[in-house]
Amino acid sequence: MTAYPEPRPPDAPRHGPISLIFRLIFGLLALALPLFALWLCTSLVLVAGAPLWLAIAAGVSLVLVLPFAWDVWAEARFSRRQNPPPRILTRADRLRLRILAICVAFSGFLLFAFGPLATGSLVKHGDWVLFGSEGTFATDLRAGIGKVAHVLGGLSGNPPQPLPEQIGSQKNDAGGLLPDLGTTTRPSSPPPEPASPPSNNRPVSGVPTWPLPTEVHPVVVALGNSVTSLDEVAQAILKREADPFQRVKAIHDFVVTWLAYDTSALDPSFREPSQEVDVVFKRRTATCHGYVGMMLALAERTGDKLTRVRGRTRSLQNGRVAFDDMTHAWVAATIDGRTYLIDPTWSAGHVRGREYIADYSTTYLFTPPEVFIYEHYPEDPAWSLLEPAPSAQQFLELPLLNGHFFAWGLSLEGIGSALTPVSGGRIGFRIQNPRKAWVYILARAREADGSFGKSYNCSVPAPTPVLELSCPVTPGSWDLQIYTNDEEGGTFLMTGSLAVESR
Repeated sequence: MTAYPEPRPPDAPRHGPISLIFRLIFGLLALALPLFALWLCTSLVLVAGAPLWLAIAAGVSLVLVLPFAWDVWAEARFSRRQNPPPRILTRADRLRLRILAICVAFSGFLLFAFGPLATGSLVKHGDWVLFGSEGTFATDLRAGIGKVAHVLGGLSGNPPQPLPEQIGSQKNDAGGLLPDLGTTTRPSSPPPEPASPPSNNRPVSGVPTWPLPTEVHPVVVALGNSVTSLDEVAQAILKREADPFQRVKAIHDFVVTWLAYDTSALDPSFREPSQEVDVVFKRRTATCHGYVGMMLALAERTGDKLTRVRGRTRSLQNGRVAFDDMTHAWVAATIDGRTYLIDPTWSAGHVRGREYIADYSTTYLFTPPEVFIYEHYPEDPAWSLLEPAPSAQQFLELPLLNGHFFAWGLSLEGIGSALTPVSGGRIGFRIQNPRKAWVYILARAREADGSFGKSYNCSVPAPTPVLELSCPVTPGSWDLQIYTNDEEGGTFLMTGSLAVESR
C-alpha cells in the first residue's frame, strides 16, 4: 500500500511593494468615498431645510442602508439560481464594492450634472461636521471646506464661486484688531449719506485722487532694509522727492513697511511696551502710537506738518454698536493749507488669529473725511474735518462699512440704522456699484454668545452696476457681510457688515 503525504495548504501569497501600495490606495478610497458621499448627501438635505438628525440619517442610508439592501436583494436572486457559478469575491468584498459603486455614482452624478447645487450645498452647510463649533481651528476648517468645494466645482466643469476671506480687519487700539466688522447704516444727519460718493474722490487742484495706486514709493523701495536711522530716511526722502503729497506718502510708506504690528496687544493682559520712536525703529514692532510717532518724527525732519489725532473706533457688541474699550491714534497732514487724514496702522496690514500679515494699502492714506468717519471718531470732533462735526451718537449710528467699501466706489441704499429690525423673514436693500466690482453677501446667524451659527450666500457674485438684494432671515440676529473683489475668483475682501434683528 502506497503512502501519500498529507496535502499541505498553499503558501500564503506574498505581497510586493506595488501590491501593498495598491491595497493602501484602495483602502483609502474605500474609506474616503463613502465619507464624502455621506457629507455631500447630508449637506444637500440641509439645504432643503431639514433638521441635522434627518440629514445625517439620509447620509447614513445612502452609504450603508442602500448598499446592504442591494446586497440582500442580490443574494436572494443568486440563491434562487440553479447551478450558480462559484463565487470569486467574499460577501464582505461584494458589500464594499456595492458601497463604492453607489457612492461614486451618487457623487459623480451630482457634481457633473448639478455642480453648482452640489458645491453650493457644501459651501453653505458643509460645516455641519463641526456641530456649531467656533474658534480658530473651526474657522480654518470652514475655509478649507469652501476651498474643497471650489476645487470640486472646477474639476466638474462648473465655475467655482469665489470664496470670502476676511483679510481687512477693523482695528481698535492701543493697537487692537477686531476679528470682524460690526454693522452700520446712514445717520439721520451729517456725515454725508453712503450713497453720495466721497468729495475727495475727485482731483482738486493737484490733490491726488483717492485711493492712490497701491505702489510703495520708489524712495522707500530703494532704501530697503539697510537704513540705520530715521535721519538717513528723512535725508533720502528730501533729496529725491519735492512734491509735498508724495513726500508725505513716502513717510507713510516707510513707516507701514518698516514696522510690524505688535500682536501682543491682542492679549487681555497686554501692557503696552515703549512706543518711543528710537525704540520702535530698532524693535520694528509697534501699536498705533508707535506708527503715528514714527510718522511725526520723520515729518519733523523733512519739514512737513503732521499732527497726532486720538480717538475711538466701534464694533458690534452684545447686539448693539458701541465704542471699543481702547483708544486709537491716527495722523492729520496739513499740505498747502488743507488737512488730510491718514491711518498708518490700518495701511500696514491685518491680523489673522494671532498672526500679523503685512498687506500694504493706500485706502487709509489721504482718505476723504466723509469716508474716514465711518471708522474713526476723534476725541475732538473738529478733527473729523466735517462741517458740522458729527456727534458720538451719529457716529455710532453709521453703517459699519470700512474704507475699502468706498474705495471700490460702492454705496449702500435701503438700510437706515446701525441695527436694522425686520419682520416678515426677509430684508431688502441695494448696493450701487458703478465700477462693476464683484460683490456678494454672506448671511451669518449670530448666536446669543456672539459666535456665528449657520451661514449662506445671500447673493450670487456679480459685477452689475446696481445690486438688488433680498435676503431671507429667520427670527434672531444676523450679520450680512459684504465681500468685494476686482475679479470673479481669488480672495474677496470684507468691506462691510450689516446687522439685522429679525422678528
